[in-house]
Amino acid sequence: MKVGIGSYAFRWSIGIGDYRPEAPMGPVELLHTAAGIGAEVLQFADNLPLDTVSDAVISDLRQASLETGVEVQLGTNSLDAAHLERQRALADVLKAPVIRIAPGAADMADDATLVQRLRDEGDAFAKVGCLITLENHFRLAPSDLADLVTRVAHDNVRVCLDVANSVANREWPETTIRTLVPHAGNLHIKDYDIALDPYGVGMHIVGVPLGEGLMDIDLVLAELAACGREVDAIVEHWLPKDRFSTHEEARCLELEWSSRSIAAFSATVAAARDEGSFGKTEVPA
Repeated sequence: MKVGIGSYAFRWSIGIGDYRPEAPMGPVELLHTAAGIGAEVLQFADNLPLDTVSDAVISDLRQASLETGVEVQLGTNSLDAAHLERQRALADVLKAPVIRIAPGAADMADDATLVQRLRDEGDAFAKVGCLITLENHFRLAPSDLADLVTRVAHDNVRVCLDVANSVANREWPETTIRTLVPHAGNLHIKDYDIALDPYGVGMHIVGVPLGEGLMDIDLVLAELAACGREVDAIVEHWLPKDRFSTHEEARCLELEWSSRSIAAFSATVAAARDEGSFGKTEVPA
């Protein structure tokens, strides 16, 4: 299991929605930042799409990956054929072994052809040594995703298990983990807490650094071990916007949260290995 970060761990440093910093973090800077906090992997997602940057930046990114030893993985949110062709070219150049895809509603609409399309893409990405992993995002229920991957039945099409996203589908992480672990090819690990409103008007789900909230990391590792799956873990977090007032504070907090989260997860994995409860190296077909 390699442990790294995803570009969403630095959403405020990069810019997202209407929050656009004057000097946003770019791909090469992000990779060096990842290396500086001990990440073995950097997974780019759709908040920092690599298909929109120049060939020169891609070349610099590949060189930085070789120099630092940080593996690059890809991420996108579309199953459009032309778009995925460009992603395959990037995977080939960057030697990316994984692409995480969070398919949108339009991608999922044509169920009659979706299974065959994913099989075809599985074949195509396998030729460049890249595994497709489909993520359970806020609107894609884990049970539906598990059913889809089961029907596709392709060794190169698996699941990117995000442990917390599916709370938006009224499902707690324990259920999500058990539903998707048997199909996992990639892991997104983050933590959360439930903050009670000070006036007693409901509650809010809020992000916290990994290991400091309600997420049961030991359960994640135990379920992976039970299924014989040792997949790369991508650390993310939900740093709330109200935690900072300046962009410099945002960058500092994202760096701090990412560093603490990687350290916490790595320590939990190491402890599980010492206990003999985690550490299988072969992923079953």
